[in-house]
Amino acid sequence: MENSKKIADNKQLIERFEKIIASSKSMIFELEHEMAENEVKIADFLLEIQEERSATKEKIKKLHSQLKSITSEQPENVEEKSLEIKEKINVGENHLKRLKEKEKKVLFLEKRKEQLVNKLNKEKDNIEYMSSKIEKLLKVNFELLDNPSHQIKVTLNYEENLILEELVKREGS
Repeated sequence: MENSKKIADNKQLIERFEKIIASSKSMIFELEHEMAENEVKIADFLLEIQEERSATKEKIKKLHSQLKSITSEQPENVEEKSLEIKEKINVGENHLKRLKEKEKKVLFLEKRKEQLVNKLNKEKDNIEYMSSKIEKLLKVNFELLDNPSHQIKVTLNYEENLILEELVKREGS
């Protein structure tokens, strides 16, 4: 009788652990999805930054060569044109500085990716731990079910025998 109570308790624990495992698997799915989105954002940012940086540097080079050619030619409005070109160069250099801000976003996304990996590993460890607990409870239940019954030879009087038969009818064994 005590074994069946223990088995029932173990089955309830197993069900609870299985729910926790299901929850962890769901969390893993969500984390993997977020990681994939994160990796796409990182790749997009890096590509965008690289393309913009190359284009901006190329523009700045051209502007510097224009500035050199203007100063060597010495046209009548050299100061005006050189100021205009210098302003464009400053705009390009400021754009390069803003690209550094985008790089900080990439670093933030990489840090988030690290956090997601840690959470993912934690959930996997949780699943492994719960699975091992379930395995132990299943072994305990198997052992409880497999316990041999002990036979004892007893001599009963007529009244005791009637009581025993009544108990057997009620309990089923």
